[in-house]
Amino acid sequence: MLFSALSMICRPCVLSMRRGPLSSVKTSPGLVPLLALAAILMPPMSSSGEPVPAVDPPLSYIVTTIADDTSGVAGSCPAGGPNGGNGQNCSLRDAVAAANALPSGSSAAITFVSSLGSTSVPGTITLMNGALSLTGSVNITITGLGTTALVIDGNNNGNILQVQTGVTASVSNLTMQHAVGTPSQLGGAIVNEGTLTLTGVIVQSSQANLHGVSGGGGIYNGATSTLTILNSTIYNNLEGLIKPADRPSLPELYTCPIRTIAKLSSC
Repeated sequence: MLFSALSMICRPCVLSMRRGPLSSVKTSPGLVPLLALAAILMPPMSSSGEPVPAVDPPLSYIVTTIADDTSGVAGSCPAGGPNGGNGQNCSLRDAVAAANALPSGSSAAITFVSSLGSTSVPGTITLMNGALSLTGSVNITITGLGTTALVIDGNNNGNILQVQTGVTASVSNLTMQHAVGTPSQLGGAIVNEGTLTLTGVIVQSSQANLHGVSGGGGIYNGATSTLTILNSTIYNNLEGLIKPADRPSLPELYTCPIRTIAKLSSC
């Protein structure tokens, strides 16, 4: 198709491409700009020679308040702007609701305005209405302001974060604490049933209500789930770091109060 287009626009140029070496191509008037245009229009190719499909950038949701809502309202947190609809603030629960409402395969990036917290005066989001649940087949990234600048407090009332099946989530640069799983919930602070990466995160002072295979005061990771922990500290959680104790084997190091371990264990 591209060769045909060049033929229609500059037939002498294309003829010289067919007949002669590269030196003859250079002498054809107008060919250089056409080749530059072709390079721009041609889609990127994979190593197998197939076109690489275009990937839409993630939609951005900016949290502007540390208050928690009774229930997340997607319309209060429009994509791309720091202010909610009708002058409302965008809470973390609103941002999660907006991300969950996206079509399957979409990506969302949740961030926080810098005024919400700092290392000297940390901002604390106290969850008044239970866990933040990530649902649907969506890729969600939550990026905090730093472990000493932004804290999500479970208020000793259920999980803090639930990653449901089909969700790919990445959470970084924040602290999660004071989660107590209810009698009907798995785990304590985090329950992962999807694919979850934690980077630069602290998970502390939480506990599971259920014991044995349903434990995991810090994190409960499901049987078919994928969990990656990078440069994070997970400690002081009742019922251990992660249960069940036979899965998974983590490829990266994470820290406990006393030691650094490379595989699944309890803190």
